Amino acid sequence: MKRMPIGNCAHESGIAIPSDLSFVGFSDSPTLRWGGDGLTTIALPVRELAMTATDFLFRRASPDWTTGRPCRVTLKPSLLQRGSTAAPCRAFEPA
Repeated sequence: MKRMPIGNCAHESGIAIPSDLSFVGFSDSPTLRWGGDGLTTIALPVRELAMTATDFLFRRASPDWTTGRPCRVTLKPSLLQRGSTAAPCRAFEPA
């Protein structure tokens, strides 16, 4: 896996990813999908986000739009599990 800065620091410290340290990125991008195992990441639903924003803008631009109230939209992200995470080892005991 191509290393990010945290991966470099872990490697230089003798920490193995993911057996010693798991980490997760946010906002999937092509650079996180490198060959090999890749970075586990929380991915935003970009297509749904774009469609929702476009729909809102068209409604707001409509002459029928009368409300100035805030609008709340909840979109569900997804976990893209790749090679930077592993299950906790059995020796781990939470405090």
